[in-house]
Amino acid sequence: MFRQAYKRPIVCADCGREIRDGEEVTAVLTPPKMNTMVEIRAYLQKKSRVFCADCRPPAE
Repeated sequence: MFRQAYKRPIVCADCGREIRDGEEVTAVLTPPKMNTMVEIRAYLQKKSRVFCADCRPPAE
């Protein structure tokens, strides 16, 4: 319960819809400059653009 109070939602970079738990997403990001351990959720929120399944950009 305490953890839920501070949970930050991840939203789609294109449509702004909140990503639900267990939903498949596409993340566009650059790798970390330093070879260190990072918490993936925090890194995705700060350093990437996350797209929901409906707004997924085309593959290159």
